[in-house]
Amino acid sequence: TVLCTVADAGGLALAWPLLVTIAEELAGQRKTTAATATALEAVLRYLPEVQAAGVAVDLPNVAALAARKGNSKAVTVARRIVGLQDS
Repeated sequence: TVLCTVADAGGLALAWPLLVTIAEELAGQRKTTAATATALEAVLRYLPEVQAAGVAVDLPNVAALAARKGNSKAVTVARRIVGLQDS
């Protein structure tokens, strides 16, 4: 995605708030789509770096998605994000 390109070019501080907003919005929807999984994968990719920088990360919709039943890609990635946050 464009935001990943920006983040990879040294603009994670600019891209991160948008990534989180998009991921939270999509994770809060009743139905997940491929776009949900893609946004969550971006969050998962950059989360360790953001946490290492000491940035607080609050993702309540992602946590709620992770708690859902099922094994869709979005739910699986949400569970991985929650696992990183708990470690």
